[in-house]
Amino acid sequence: EVDSHLDLPVVNHLEKRLHEVELVPFQAAVEADVAAIMTAHISLPVLDSERPVTLSPTVLEGLLRDKLHYNGLVVSDDLTMRAISDRYTQADAAVMAISAGCDVLLLCDSDQDSHVETLEALIRAVENNVISRLRLAEALSRQERIKKRFLFSLQPSASFPSLRSLISRSEHLAVADEMSKF
Repeated sequence: EVDSHLDLPVVNHLEKRLHEVELVPFQAAVEADVAAIMTAHISLPVLDSERPVTLSPTVLEGLLRDKLHYNGLVVSDDLTMRAISDRYTQADAAVMAISAGCDVLLLCDSDQDSHVETLEALIRAVENNVISRLRLAEALSRQERIKKRFLFSLQPSASFPSLRSLISRSEHLAVADEMSKF
């Protein structure tokens, strides 16, 4: 089913059914200590009739974090997709997604100016306590934990300064320079 008002797919089941069927793979992922879960731009009216999952604190914090006990990264699906961009500006969607519990945002189809606007909106949201510093600290902590889990497991003695020296090699910088020309 699609909600024509929101242009979103709708999962219109009772919460009991969600836990018995739709959420089973997510519970298994949590139990397997999956590093990241991506949100979906869908509507779960039984949990939040106003916002899509990506922007819903009821779903991301209440369900995923509190009920399913997930403590890995929550990554938004692309905030430039029509399911979001038809209803919200990119900047507003970014603020809402971070507030709702996303730790990482995808902005795949936007230009540099839109990215700047979004970053400025996020900064203003923190300055105005729309997004708490605690919320940012939680997101940063999860990002750091995942980086350590995957980057440092390959080189247990690596540190951020030594990692920077690996990343900042001349051949890597040349590739980055070449990519920036496109």
